[in-house]
Amino acid sequence: MKKKVSILLAMVMAVSLLTACNQAAPEGGSSAEPSSAAESTDQSSESEASYDPKAFEGTELTFLRHSAYEADWMTEQCAGFEEQTGIKVTVEQIAFSDLHDKTVVDLSSGAGSYDIFATPDYWLAEYAEGGWLADLNEYINNPLYYDPDYKIEDIPQSLLDCNMVEGKLVGFPWKFNATVMYYRSDLMDAPPSTWADYLDYCKENADKDVKGIGFSMSKTSIGDVYMSILGAYGGQLLDDDNKTCLLDSQEALNALNFMVELNSYGVEGSLSRHWDETAVLLMQGNVATDIMVNTQLSNVTDPEKSNYPEDIMVSALPKEKTRGAFTNTWSFAVSAGSKSPAAAWYFIQYVTGADRIKDLVIATEGGTAPARTSLLEDAELVEKYPLFTAMAETSAEGALAAPKTSSWSSVQEVMATHLQNVLSGSESAEDALNNAKSEIDALL
Repeated sequence: MKKKVSILLAMVMAVSLLTACNQAAPEGGSSAEPSSAAESTDQSSESEASYDPKAFEGTELTFLRHSAYEADWMTEQCAGFEEQTGIKVTVEQIAFSDLHDKTVVDLSSGAGSYDIFATPDYWLAEYAEGGWLADLNEYINNPLYYDPDYKIEDIPQSLLDCNMVEGKLVGFPWKFNATVMYYRSDLMDAPPSTWADYLDYCKENADKDVKGIGFSMSKTSIGDVYMSILGAYGGQLLDDDNKTCLLDSQEALNALNFMVELNSYGVEGSLSRHWDETAVLLMQGNVATDIMVNTQLSNVTDPEKSNYPEDIMVSALPKEKTRGAFTNTWSFAVSAGSKSPAAAWYFIQYVTGADRIKDLVIATEGGTAPARTSLLEDAELVEKYPLFTAMAETSAEGALAAPKTSSWSSVQEVMATHLQNVLSGSESAEDALNNAKSEIDALL
């Protein structure tokens, strides 16, 4: 079972009546020193802990993230944040290719040059393993630091789970990506609702000019597709403790056999196709459907690139035993070496507030899939960006994150290699899964 984030603010408020004061805790702490008012036995002068936006006025923070439009937008938010809280944030932008290594250098050295980092959730286990990240639950669960207007219940639990490592919330999402189904609405009224139906559709169209599927089976995408199908079949890649590989399960074998058969009805050459090459098949009219990450939507609906910009639609992936969709979030993380972790949480709350994230969604023309249910279901946004309906369904019942192990990149490589071996015919499905399990267990 995944460990859930406990947002028990009311209980914390009750306990804090006995111990809390109206000023913030010392920097680096997660609880306030008791005030004389709170210690008083006079019930008429109760003193409740409360959020004070100016509690860290004069604090300075540094935020490291990769260069992109969102980086400029986040930089623009700093002025309003400083006006509201008195906290100054400096945003340092670097190339994405340098982000991981620069983050590791700063966190591992304990230098504390950066208070906040932008990160995909699949790097979090590596950062957390060294004790380098703050547990944000300490601030969410403390009424001194949690803005009562924030509404954390609006963040899908599955996306918070993507940022949990050994029971600690070490990242906080602002957007997410997921595998979804693209389909031609001029060729079908609705996409297949189950994987079995999808297989039948692709089989029926295997010999037609417009095939049912193209498929992205390159090393960089095959794992995302397989894990989505594996989840739908009720399987897992690793056990709940991320210590044992489960690819020797019947569910894993059923999912792989299904993927192999589905691939056999698609366009040849799938082993070398990544998402963008598969998108071309859809744009040119070679396939009626396909499985890709949501970020390809802007390509397949671009009238300058696509022959069917008005006809290509998106839905959540089909179900089998359940719905599964490989998902990753982009998140904020706070350094355990920060001298002002609570102030850093203030910044995260401010930037990820619903109104501001809605502005970001509009500014990026729907390119940002927000980690907020209210925005994914917002009528104005859904009308402009129908993708959000699929993303809402995914976050509600199908989001599957990369297992939180510091060996994830190596695990992913092993899995992809053996999956490709099955499609190329150099390994049987059963041998491939058993061999992958042995190699992955050794990595864990």
